[in-house]
Amino acid sequence: ACSPPVLSPYLTWPITWCTILLLTWSLRFVSSERLTSLPQYIRVVPKMFPALALSVQKLQPAASLPWLSCLKRAYSTSGAAAGTNWFGHVEMAPRDPILGVTEKFLADKNPDKINLGVGAYRDDDGRPVVLESVREAEQRVAGTHFMEYLPIGGLRDFVTESVKLAYGDDSSVVTNGQVAAVQSLSGTGSCRLFAEFQRRFMPHSTVYIPVPTWSNHHNIWRDAGVAQKAYRYYKPETRGLDFEGLMEDVKNAPSGSVFLLHACAHNPTGVDPTPEQWSAMSKLMLDKSHFAFFDMAYQVGQLNQSCTALKGVPAACCAVLLLLL
Repeated sequence: ACSPPVLSPYLTWPITWCTILLLTWSLRFVSSERLTSLPQYIRVVPKMFPALALSVQKLQPAASLPWLSCLKRAYSTSGAAAGTNWFGHVEMAPRDPILGVTEKFLADKNPDKINLGVGAYRDDDGRPVVLESVREAEQRVAGTHFMEYLPIGGLRDFVTESVKLAYGDDSSVVTNGQVAAVQSLSGTGSCRLFAEFQRRFMPHSTVYIPVPTWSNHHNIWRDAGVAQKAYRYYKPETRGLDFEGLMEDVKNAPSGSVFLLHACAHNPTGVDPTPEQWSAMSKLMLDKSHFAFFDMAYQVGQLNQSCTALKGVPAACCAVLLLLL
């Protein structure tokens, strides 16, 4: 059987209204006895123009135009109209808890309110603050680069300088060419890129995620089809690091597991290991042949303090992947 013609979405509404106008005009020349047989002809229209189904579904038939109601029912019962229910089973995604705070902030009438939702600088009036260094960078790059497509690995200069920023210009892993790096899209995109890599090239590995962590970490590895488990990190009783529990979980994990680590400013607790603890973790992970995945979304204090974990771990750990935002 021949497939019915499919119309471009951009033509759906114009053709729908032209069809209605044509039918309305044609009724002037149809006798009353023939008007009763009109529905059987109207039912042919959906089969000829399935792309009109969505548009006609939205029409509200007037009482004085019974043929329009029939036209709508014809589209509703036609096979072409099945496409209008393609997404009927899709449920609304849960509201983002962080963005939900911002929504409540905007709705609050209290003049002394403070937005503690998205982590962004604000002045005393609640307006965004752009650092002078950012403005200076904008001026330096404005109008100086051609807007060509980047290579698949990203902007090489940006990648190189990012690695130096994280490890230090004189780091042995940088000077010895031990770092392979690519540019990716945002923190979520970077995590998802590695999650896909893990699923494809490390299919039998499990990712261990700290408790607690950024909630989206779980979604990213879940949607990538990677098995995940939790490891102990925060200890509510001391409001500090559960170092003993962490080390026990690292030791008991199967060799070759992937451990997601926050390089600094752990989200959401803000609790970080000491340099000595990082060193002990590194040695144990080396003994277990684990893979360290660092999510470095934030920098605190001096940059060299933020990179303490990175500068100590690569020398001892078997493999490290850094996500730098």
